[in-house]
Amino acid sequence: MIRGIVTKALVAAFGIAALAMSPACFTEACTLDARTSFSVSVFDAAGARICDATVSYAHEGGPFRQTQLLPGPNDQSNCYYAGPIEEVGRFVVAVEKQGYARQTVSVDVEDDGCHPEFESVRVVLTR
Repeated sequence: MIRGIVTKALVAAFGIAALAMSPACFTEACTLDARTSFSVSVFDAAGARICDATVSYAHEGGPFRQTQLLPGPNDQSNCYYAGPIEEVGRFVVAVEKQGYARQTVSVDVEDDGCHPEFESVRVVLTR
């Protein structure tokens, strides 16, 4: 008797959880990997990549958080700043470097039903 009640409760709970899932998860297979919402590449006016800027972002009007520089400051050819993992919505990105004017850009990241739709942001700093 109790086993039957517990089973029915579990079936109901899983049914409710299934209804809360994204519709895309029922029509396509969602992967379990965690994806970056956006990345930022920073350049100077001459087109040289800048790998020692400070890049931060605010999500939906919240506090600013600093991004992570990847792959590192020693690789000047392809460094970029990684945004948050698996977040969607509106972001304000601020880029700063001593000797340059601070730049801010807005980034809208949509949900594809499983993960954020990745956005690549290019920022040019001027003096």
